[in-house]
Amino acid sequence: DVSVLLAPPRGDAADRAPQTGAPPPQEAPIVAQLRPSGVTIAQAQPRPADQAVTLDLVSYSDEGWLEISGRAEALRRLRIYANAVMIAETWVAADGRWSTRAAAGLAPGDYRLRVDLLGDDGAVRSRVESPFRRESVEAATLAAGQIVVQPGDTLWAIAENRYGEGVRYSVIYQANAARIRDPDLIYPGQIFAVPDPDPSADAQR
Repeated sequence: DVSVLLAPPRGDAADRAPQTGAPPPQEAPIVAQLRPSGVTIAQAQPRPADQAVTLDLVSYSDEGWLEISGRAEALRRLRIYANAVMIAETWVAADGRWSTRAAAGLAPGDYRLRVDLLGDDGAVRSRVESPFRRESVEAATLAAGQIVVQPGDTLWAIAENRYGEGVRYSVIYQANAARIRDPDLIYPGQIFAVPDPDPSADAQR
């Protein structure tokens, strides 16, 4: 198994990557566990009191299944939608975590991913939404040096995590120029190549 630290989602405003200045403070990272069976949340901060449901992780299985995870009120039922079409239904575990595999047949393209938390009467009590880009099954097979963009990620945050400096987001942008039309706008579910840190650049700092 492999553990990965991921920055937690920061809301819709965080879908846009800042080009200058540091991003605002955020809660502690989420620890994701990468297993052959998929990605699960191994360790995370308690769910924010004002959020009944969160969408924390997006990944792909080797077979191309879309895998999503998050936190919510324990023992509640969830329905997951892509552009208003339900693609999965699951229950929140007793520890407040949830994960599911969505339809493998979801065609590549841009979607609005939505997670609805249902009450005892079946009515929607809370929801969370995020833009999402479904990659093709072929592209969804990660190679060395690639990442899946997560809810709340920005180019700045990815560069800060990888290189220690958010201002080096342009390195990631240039490596993925064919996939990024606007460096201020990236989507969860996209797969990016993240070049190794340049030792010469580190030595000059």
